[in-house]
Amino acid sequence: MNGLRQLVSVAAFAAVLVSGCKSTSSLKYSHDADFARYRTFAVLQPTVEGAPADPLAANRMVTSTKDAVVEVLSNKGFILASPETADFLVKTTALFVGEGPAKREDPLHERRTVTIEILDRQT
Repeated sequence: MNGLRQLVSVAAFAAVLVSGCKSTSSLKYSHDADFARYRTFAVLQPTVEGAPADPLAANRMVTSTKDAVVEVLSNKGFILASPETADFLVKTTALFVGEGPAKREDPLHERRTVTIEILDRQT
């Protein structure tokens, strides 16, 4: 159970690390899972949903999210592996949603959300 909390904390940390001004996090996990057996991980190709006002924003978000996930998990002792052999997979999604008319001081007014999912490769 302690391994699960560390894994979930890593996901929350990475989400906050790459978020902008306002951040919230939500954690969901299986209380019955045996997380002590995980040793290796892989980061899947990120998904981008919506159309970012800044075309480079999506690339910056997914790159910094991936870098943060790899750094934090590696520092926790997990080993980066290929998706075919990893014990668990990390899936990231960047979502861009416009929020009303643009303002002069904020011409790129949109909500940007990063979702980090940790998946058992065998399920």
